[in-house]
Amino acid sequence: MFQDFSKALLDEIQRREIAKTRAKSKKFLAQINKQQNLSQGFLLVNQSQYKRELAELKAKLKNSTFQQTPEGQMSKLMLAILENDTELEKYLDKDVVEEIHHKDLRWGSEKPKPNTSKTTKVGTGIRYSDRTRNQLSSLRFKRKQLFLFYKRIIEAQVALRVLCDDVVSTVGGKVCAPPGAFNGIKSFNGALNKITQRERNDEVGDLKDCARMTIEFDNQKQMLLAKAKIAQSQEFLAVKGYQKALKDRYSSGTQEDGLLKFNSSAQKSGYKDIKFFLKMSNGVIGELQLNTKDMLIAKEKEHVIYDILRESKDQTKPYTISNPDVVVKIREHMNDGWFSFIETKVPEVKEALVQVKQMVKNIPMGISPTLTVMPKQAEALNKVSLGLYAKGELPGALVV
Repeated sequence: MFQDFSKALLDEIQRREIAKTRAKSKKFLAQINKQQNLSQGFLLVNQSQYKRELAELKAKLKNSTFQQTPEGQMSKLMLAILENDTELEKYLDKDVVEEIHHKDLRWGSEKPKPNTSKTTKVGTGIRYSDRTRNQLSSLRFKRKQLFLFYKRIIEAQVALRVLCDDVVSTVGGKVCAPPGAFNGIKSFNGALNKITQRERNDEVGDLKDCARMTIEFDNQKQMLLAKAKIAQSQEFLAVKGYQKALKDRYSSGTQEDGLLKFNSSAQKSGYKDIKFFLKMSNGVIGELQLNTKDMLIAKEKEHVIYDILRESKDQTKPYTISNPDVVVKIREHMNDGWFSFIETKVPEVKEALVQVKQMVKNIPMGISPTLTVMPKQAEALNKVSLGLYAKGELPGALVV
């Protein structure tokens, strides 16, 4: 009887282990094969390629002239994130950082291995909780994935610019590249933040807006001609089968042009645009936005509000923004000129601006500030957004 019981127990343990293994395998395969979604898939890391490209980055940074360029400054930031674990704290949850500091007093440094010149990451051998261990190892892997992906993003940005120039030469408009390094691609730290702090379950392959461009038009008629041209491009036809390949918040698609299914309503903030996701020749998915001059002015002024509100899942409760990069950006953007523009162009929201000014005033000085947003302030920010985008619908209302 005892042997029968032991066999039954062993069979049950084995059954559970098999079930766990199958569940893990299913999850891993789902990450690798994301063909059902508009994604670049799960990106593997070739260690030889990683070491080679890291060495190339370090070699470039030995040039003092390069260091002073936007590309050089972004490269320095990239290298710091790749080699200094303390830089990762911005991308970890607060309780995870607290556990790491509590258990590893030498966090962020490197310890030499006994009887060798090689080093090992601090944290080796330390018993972290499953949550902390998984989040930290995932982040360390994602930074490598993103680094290897970044070169392809730079190439895709160049190709996207060529496509935009072709559109503008045919129908008119103005190509607007975002400011920043490498012709305006999403910053390395911004991309890493998006797949950690904002969407921790996302992978590097889910990033579709790192290569990005905007075309500005004087009117909607001109914009819709451009939309029709881009809809016939190879870059769009390659992904047209995906619902997310195009989002038309102006709802201009028709049954006749085959784009009706891509019509969408305005965002909750009131913002409208026509957004394409295009598969460039190197396989990277880039983002191309079409819009009118007035709506883009509204977007530029409102974007800082978007940065604040997206940090909260429930705006009826106070919430704190702890990422210093985001808070410093808010403090710098919401200056006297910003408030003056809105007071002049959107006088309907002057009362709401009082709450916003108080919020900005409460941001502490220093290199690592935080920002706590109260429900009344979140409500005021939403009112300012709606006011700005309502004006953006009116030709010439926001043009200085």
